Amino acid sequence: MNDEEQKTIPVQVRLPVDLRDWVRREAKKSLRSMNSEIVYHLRAVKAAEDMKVAA
Repeated sequence: MNDEEQKTIPVQVRLPVDLRDWVRREAKKSLRSMNSEIVYHLRAVKAAEDMKVAA
């Protein structure tokens, strides 16, 4: 386990059923867990936001 993984905290999120189903499908296509899929998308959004701020 790397340092970044050790700095995680559990967060409980309530998702609408349609979003949960979408995350589940995307995770399966990407061979990731649902948690990893959510983290992947959050990081992508954050990176896009960071690029806007830097511009």
